Amino acid sequence: MTAENAFYLPGGEHGGNASVVEAYLGLAPFSLIDLSMSMNPFAENITALLSDLAYTVGIYPNSEKLQLLLAEILDVDHRYLLLTNGAAEAIALVAHEVKVAKVDEPEFSLWKKHLCLVSKEAGLVKSNPVNPTGELVPENLRAMVFDEAFYPLTKGEWSRRDFDSSSTIVIGSLTKLFAIPGLRLGYLICKDESKLARMKKRQPEWPISSLSIAVAEQLLPGVDLALIRKKIIRRQQELYELLTSYDLKVNVCQAPWLLIENASWLRYFLALEKVLLRDLTSFGMPSMLRMGLPNDSQMDFLAKALPKAIHKGKQFHGIRKWS
Repeated sequence: MTAENAFYLPGGEHGGNASVVEAYLGLAPFSLIDLSMSMNPFAENITALLSDLAYTVGIYPNSEKLQLLLAEILDVDHRYLLLTNGAAEAIALVAHEVKVAKVDEPEFSLWKKHLCLVSKEAGLVKSNPVNPTGELVPENLRAMVFDEAFYPLTKGEWSRRDFDSSSTIVIGSLTKLFAIPGLRLGYLICKDESKLARMKKRQPEWPISSLSIAVAEQLLPGVDLALIRKKIIRRQQELYELLTSYDLKVNVCQAPWLLIENASWLRYFLALEKVLLRDLTSFGMPSMLRMGLPNDSQMDFLAKALPKAIHKGKQFHGIRKWS
């Protein structure tokens, strides 16, 4: 067994599986800093807001106000906007509607999970920026569906507006922007009203919780995407300098994460130091790790955890060089 594949941790088809890894390693629940997720590291701390809005859990959801607010922010007619239980539900709804699509790998795994058939002859579904490689798609690329879950954090703008073409569906996520994966908030924009009506009909009643709706209504008016983007660029550079100071081979992405090459073992040893990275095996990239951007306190923790993890890694299987 080589050093590159000797260290096993439970993976999965997506990030955010910290609870599974904690159980596997015998760590206390909620003890891992989960950088396998790529969230806005500068999102507002909403602990106090959640307390203030706790009363909403006793109320049936009503998303009409949020629908109008988000439509105004996106500069799109509210009739073309459908709120969803995260971008994951939006992908499921769209995949069920289109049924057959072209998927260029690497790509987010939920498309293959929900599509009836993947065909090179069908219309393209594409994440923008590409998940997980992190680059924005070419300006001239057209697709049947664009998943823009990470676009606002990548460009400092809400959308590339491919939905201005009536034939293109665009998927978005507020979960990433507000760093609230436990409160599912997504949407899709589709100007084909018959398609949109069918997708809406497939949703269960009340797909988004009252608490999620109330949080979004409070946070959306204060969002400054351009400022968030500037902060993300600075944090990427800080993280790059930290990682490369230990001779790791790092790719800075346009998307809000970094890729680490040829150091799959690092995921195991960093997890022992209570920092979790994303294993990209499910994307067909087993030698690559993805690191979401830490917030300020997580960055300080990582700076102390990283040398410990690398030192432990060097003690096993002759790991000495990985760049």
